[in-house]
Amino acid sequence: MKEIKIQYGSVEHSLNQFRTAIQGFKPSINVRDDGKNSLETMDELVEVSQLMEQLFTNYVSLLQKSAVMSENAVESMRETDAEVSSTISSGKGVVK
Repeated sequence: MKEIKIQYGSVEHSLNQFRTAIQGFKPSINVRDDGKNSLETMDELVEVSQLMEQLFTNYVSLLQKSAVMSENAVESMRETDAEVSSTISSGKGVVK
């Protein structure tokens, strides 16, 4: 069986970059009424922009949840790695 090596520093750095990128998202769509558009078209445009902002907000929320789940998975792998290493070092995990 081959050993799986995780470079925790690299993974954590990537997750931090991911979190920073998520925080930079600003769900804002500006719709200006300059008086030249028909009211019906303007109403539809406002409605579509509101739906898009909600969609974008939901997307950012999913990205944040994904980041948390990824961080939890990395921490779990780190703990498992430490447990396995400890078991092997103590001689309990040696197959004879």
